[in-house]
Amino acid sequence: MDKPSARFFFVRQNGRYVKIPFAEIRYVEASKNYVRIRMADQIHQIMVPLQRLESLLPEEEFIRVHRSFLVGIAYVSSFDNHQVCVEGQAVPIGEFYRHKLNPFILSATPVKSIAKPALADQQGASEDAAIKKRTTAKKS
Repeated sequence: MDKPSARFFFVRQNGRYVKIPFAEIRYVEASKNYVRIRMADQIHQIMVPLQRLESLLPEEEFIRVHRSFLVGIAYVSSFDNHQVCVEGQAVPIGEFYRHKLNPFILSATPVKSIAKPALADQQGASEDAAIKKRTTAKKS
């Protein structure tokens, strides 16, 4: 029987080992020999290369967006060509990593805003009523 795969790891913090569930990681930032693991209400700084941490995290849940940043895909609220917004925090996107976000983009024809078609429909209805009024006035 196979063992279930771990969905967490432990880090040493103040002489104790603290559990870090994958699902709670917002993003990871590398700085020299350290990484900062940002969670909802905690930051854990540990001495490990970002590449090593990246190999532990599930690739379907985390994406490298910069040489110094990994982000939890579930916490990305928006992005453009330069940065990813992770719960209100701006994380830079490196040019080399930009293409990694492409699989998450739904390619479709842009849809007009809801307010504009409604307004156009009202204007169209007004124009139709005006035309109808003129034709009935001409018949009289």
